[in-house]
Amino acid sequence: MRNVSWHSRHVESTWCGWATPPAPRHCVVAAVPAPSVAYVKAGFTHCPLSPRPSPKVQNPGFITRGCRIGQLILSWFLARHTGSSRFRKGHAMYPPPLPYQGYPPPPTPLRPVRGVAIFAVVALVCDSLIGIVAAVIDLWYASLVDHMIVDLDSVSEAEIDTGDFVYGLSGIFETVVYLVAVVAFLVWLFRVRANAEILSPGGHRHSRPWLIFGWMVPIVNFWFPKQIVDDIWYASSRVSSPPRGLFNVWWAAWLIGTWGTNVAVRLLFNSDGLEPLAAAARFDVVSIVLMLIAAVLAIGVIRKITEAQEEHRSAAAAGMTPGGMPSGGMASGTPGGIGGMAPGAPGGDHPGY
Repeated sequence: MRNVSWHSRHVESTWCGWATPPAPRHCVVAAVPAPSVAYVKAGFTHCPLSPRPSPKVQNPGFITRGCRIGQLILSWFLARHTGSSRFRKGHAMYPPPLPYQGYPPPPTPLRPVRGVAIFAVVALVCDSLIGIVAAVIDLWYASLVDHMIVDLDSVSEAEIDTGDFVYGLSGIFETVVYLVAVVAFLVWLFRVRANAEILSPGGHRHSRPWLIFGWMVPIVNFWFPKQIVDDIWYASSRVSSPPRGLFNVWWAAWLIGTWGTNVAVRLLFNSDGLEPLAAAARFDVVSIVLMLIAAVLAIGVIRKITEAQEEHRSAAAAGMTPGGMPSGGMASGTPGGIGGMAPGAPGGDHPGY
């Protein structure tokens, strides 16, 4: 411990060299013990660490008073320039006490998903209905084109203009409703992903931006969205190995339907005659049927994940006391899942795909 020795007309900063210095956590700045008399009687002329020798000390009492005065000056200086009360007179140099921890904060509640799920399902149903109407219009327009191929004079100009207008208007409505369904599905996907991150914080292979970019970036859009939905289902399910047959069939139907839609659009824009135009209209019916199958399966996916997360919310609400704390242990709907670890969390089993 560094101390200050005051001598007559001379101030020397030395090490007192006590045999048993007090521990830093148990010393009080204003009550530092004096150097031992044995040290002074031993005839030490200076501290070995001092840069220059000090005169031989003969008055232990004077050293005691000098040490205390030096400690008071040092404590005043530190308190003035650091603002810390631990260096002030009479305060022990203990670390500040830790704040009272109390009970741990309650787990983050899951957000309701039934509302956005209904919105997504209604949008998919509307898209399917518009698709059915568009398929009927495609068949009617293809029949009109066939009549024109057989006998151009058998179709009037008014019928041709009406067919072009209705066929184009159906395509516009189909595109608008499809975009609304996409937005509704993404809103639902973001909501269930947020809840899945609460249930299983480490059970997701892709970050949130990929919930949008995963559908648009070439190559990776063949499997990134499927992995995102699988991770959400794995975190939301209340069993260790949930079945994924519906998800696999839905994703296959989606890929095939998307491929059919792209082919139909290319045939329509590349048709430079009546026969290619009729073929494009008929192939558009095939793509619509494929997308209808994918939409029905997507509704099943939405329902399964939504029901699983709503069960977690119901279990969490039932396991809470009026004060907001679990009534006994961890509720089954709180983060931690079954057995203290949510499915898909680090350390647990991850789906092999």
